[in-house]
Amino acid sequence: MKRWAAAAAAALLALQLTACGGNPAPAENGTAAPAAQSEAQAARGKVLIAYFTWAENAPEADPAKLDMDMPASASVLLPGNMAKISGWIQQETGGDLFSIRTAEPYSNVHEEVLDRAAEEEADRARPAITGTVDHMADYDVIFLAYPNWWNDMPMAVYTFLDAYDLTGKTIIPVCTSGVNGLAETVEAIRQAEPGASVMEGYHLKSTDIPSSEQAVKDWVHTVYVKG
Repeated sequence: MKRWAAAAAAALLALQLTACGGNPAPAENGTAAPAAQSEAQAARGKVLIAYFTWAENAPEADPAKLDMDMPASASVLLPGNMAKISGWIQQETGGDLFSIRTAEPYSNVHEEVLDRAAEEEADRARPAITGTVDHMADYDVIFLAYPNWWNDMPMAVYTFLDAYDLTGKTIIPVCTSGVNGLAETVEAIRQAEPGASVMEGYHLKSTDIPSSEQAVKDWVHTVYVKG
C-alpha cells in the first residue's frame, strides 16, 4: 500500500511538473479559470512579472537524452512554460520580467525534482535565490507566476515574497498545474504580503499551454488596464 501511495504521489507531481515549463503544476477542474474583473477593479500602473520556472532553475537538458513521451520531459526544455506565459503577459502590459532563480539549481531529472520539492515543502524551506528586483518601490502591479508543486508554490517563491514588502501593491497570481489548480496559493500570498491587494488569480492547465496564448492575453485585459 505504501508503495502504491508513493507511486501515485509521484505521478501527481509529474503531471504538475508538466505545467510550468518544467515546473510541477496542477489544474482546476481541468480548465483554465480566469478571474474576470470589472474595469473599475482592474489594476493600473507600472508592472513587474515575477515568475518561477523549472527550465531556468536546472542545467540545460539535452533533448536527445529525454523521454519525450513523458510530459515532464518537455517541461525542462527552454523556454520554460512559465517563462512563455510571462512573456505573453509582458506583451500585453509592457511590464518588466524577473525570473526567480535558486542559488542551488534543481536537477533536470524530474524524479529528483519531485523529491527535493517535497523535502523543501515539508521543511517550509526558503531556498536562497539569486538576483534582486531593482527599484521595487516603483512597481504598482506584480503578476506572480508559478507552478503548483505539491499543492503549493515552490518554496523559492516564498523566498522572493519574504525579500520585499509589497504593501500597497496589487499582486495577480498566475498558476499552472496538471491536477490541483491554484489550491491554497492565493491565500498563502495574502498571508505573506498582508499589506498588498491580492487578486483571485488565473489558473492554466498544463496541457492547454501550447494553445493558450490568446486566452492568456485576453485574460490580462480583464485584470489590468494600461495607462
